[in-house]
Amino acid sequence: MAHKYPHFKSHLVFENGEPCVRSTDLSYMTKDEFAPVAEFLESADYAPRLVKGAYAHLVGVKSISQHELAAIKAGELWSRAKDLGMIDLLELIRRKIHVQWPLDANVLLFFTSYVFFSPDAGLEIEARMKRTLMAEIADRYHELVKSEPLVLSRLMLGHAQITRAVGKALYENPVGAGRVGLVDDGEDDDESESDEDGDD
Repeated sequence: MAHKYPHFKSHLVFENGEPCVRSTDLSYMTKDEFAPVAEFLESADYAPRLVKGAYAHLVGVKSISQHELAAIKAGELWSRAKDLGMIDLLELIRRKIHVQWPLDANVLLFFTSYVFFSPDAGLEIEARMKRTLMAEIADRYHELVKSEPLVLSRLMLGHAQITRAVGKALYENPVGAGRVGLVDDGEDDDESESDEDGDD
């Protein structure tokens, strides 16, 4: 599947007649960090796998700690996928976060930091994810400032977009308007099921 991704295509070289990837984009990744990327390239998914449909869920993810680990993995993988220009992997990550929504306060801020950390790549999927996260943080501001004040303040100080979104929301509704949920999310999550629970 390497030909689908411009970053891979531009860095494909041949050594001893065999194709391999040589890219500075991959140099900072350990073998374990690249593993879910490789898994996605082979199967169009990564663990925990997504079961689509009316009762969409992540295989084997049931407890609070399992949901937290899955969301944290998604955040770490988001920045790698963006570095590699893998838009369909970014879309899969967004869908998996959708399944887990709403995120716990600390996980929400952790995932947001990954999405906003690297320079904007100008991708529509990135803009959609940022709008969703900013709306959620703005809507849950009073909750977040009590439970995660230090993390929230650092995030807002580092990202003017988030600060503006929170300020606008508080100006329009100082007491909060109730959870807004995923914004600009489309209708694409009502697809037929692709994986079964036995496919870990």
